[in-house]
Amino acid sequence: MVWIWWRDDTAQLGQDLAQAAHILGLSEARLEAARTGRVSLVDAVWEHLATAKG
Repeated sequence: MVWIWWRDDTAQLGQDLAQAAHILGLSEARLEAARTGRVSLVDAVWEHLATAKG
């Protein structure tokens, strides 16, 4: 389980989402694509969670 606390700081939220995604096993390639804006970080995380077992 991963908790992300919203603090009215979108930059921090993005960093927290990236860290959670990494903890949850999102591939480095997909995470880098999200960091560089080629894909939405939120979409990448949700897509990964949808395929994760458990």
